[in-house]
Order: sequence, then C-alpha cells, then structure tokens
Amino acid sequence: MKAKKKRIRAVLVFLTIIASVLYFLLVINIKTGSTVESTLSRMYSTRINLSLSGMECFPNSVVASEDVNTINSTSLYKLIVFTDSTECTPCNISRIKDWNDVAQDVFSDYGGNAKLIFIFSPPQKRIQEIRKIVKESSEGWTIYLDTANVFQNANKQIPENRLFHTFLLNEDNEILCVGSPLYNDNMRHIYKKILKEGNSH
Repeated sequence: MKAKKKRIRAVLVFLTIIASVLYFLLVINIKTGSTVESTLSRMYSTRINLSLSGMECFPNSVVASEDVNTINSTSLYKLIVFTDSTECTPCNISRIKDWNDVAQDVFSDYGGNAKLIFIFSPPQKRIQEIRKIVKESSEGWTIYLDTANVFQNANKQIPENRLFHTFLLNEDNEILCVGSPLYNDNMRHIYKKILKEGNSH
C-alpha cells in the first residue's frame, strides 16, 4: 500500500514538473512573440538612415560618393544586409557569394531599380583584417565598411538581434519587410511578392 502511494506521489510530482515546464515555455513564447511584434512595429514606423557617405565603399572607394548618390536617387528598392560587431564578420563575408542566387531570383526583373547592399561594422581591433578580406571578396557586390558605427548610431530602432539585420527598403528608405531570404524560401517568396505588388502600382 505504501509503495503504491509512493508511486502515485512520484507520478504527481512528475506531472507537476512537466506542467510547470510547459507553463514556463508558454510564458516565454508569449513574451518573445510580444517582443518580436513590438520590435517590428517600431522598425516599420521609422525610416532608415543609410549614412553610406560616412563609410568605406568597396570594391572601389574612389566612386563611393557617386555610388551613394546613385543608390539614393535611382534605387526604388534596397535590400540591406547588416553585420554588426557582435557577429562573425568573416563568416558573413564568406556567404556573400550565396546571395548571387537571391539577387538573380528576387531582383532580376528590376535591373538598376533594385540594389543589394552589404554593411559590415566589425570590432575596432579587427578593422584592418576585415578591410583586407572585404577587398578580396567585393568583386561584383556593393559592400560598405562602417568603421565608426555610423549606421547603428543613426538607426537606434534596429535591435541587436541579428534576425532583424536584413530588411527591404523602398525608395524613401522605409522598411517593407524584415528577415533574410538567403536560406529561407518563404522569405524569398514574400520579398518577390512585395516587389511585384509595388512595381504594379
């Protein structure tokens, strides 16, 4: 009889623990969802200040000012891929070539009206190293090296979470979509839909 009561007590304790864990996960999920929703709401309600003139432009820094003017005046859409100092900059630079498929698939119908822009803001102690890597990897891409954190300083609404560091802008630098389409077919479809709808107006 005592053994049976112990087993029942053990089962009740186990079920209580499971219920507590599930409740905790539910609360975390609700809080996280709320945080994501409020973060996106804040991002969508403001314009992005690209501040490209305050960065080094690659592959050719000599044409940086001309490129900035072109981007600001003629690009109806800009896909920004931002890497801050907390992320692995060399890792993200090595993935740049993977964006070729995205650019061809998402932007191919828009020519010069759509621009893919990479902004890297590495730790100060690694700037020389990253500058060398960027020079070797910048052919065919528009890459900006932000050595003074001008992008982050000008856009406080962008959170530290890297999930929010890729976004699509319209010609007024308003955010149309947040999220990376690089390895996500659903996000890629959303980007294409937004561009198609915007281009039909």
